[in-house]
Amino acid sequence: MRFFLKAKFLFFIFLLFMVKSLFALNFTEKNAFDLYQKGNYRNAYAIYFILHEKNPIPKYCFYLGNISHILQKYDEAENWYRRGIALSENVNDSILFNLSVVLVFKDKLKESLSYMKKIKNKTPLIRFALS
Repeated sequence: MRFFLKAKFLFFIFLLFMVKSLFALNFTEKNAFDLYQKGNYRNAYAIYFILHEKNPIPKYCFYLGNISHILQKYDEAENWYRRGIALSENVNDSILFNLSVVLVFKDKLKESLSYMKKIKNKTPLIRFALS
């Protein structure tokens, strides 16, 4: 019984710390990008996620996908990139390229190539991959 109370107390302290650290963050796009550039991916993810919940735009999906990819959460990255593409009227080449890279990591090579073909401004590397 004593162990259960200790575990419950420690979990409560952990939750308080997490809530306090989230409220300490400044929920702006600039702050999220600064954290992203500094490699503070978990806090950048939290801010981009909150921003996306308030205003779902492809740009936030792009960064959420990038962070998920960096953290090797490939299924999550794929979902964010696909969501960003679905929200886009004019799909950005970067999100298509990043989705194709994630698909390579997931051994979905044919699907990866199909997204590479959709890229408008093909770099020499993409042209080589498609040849």
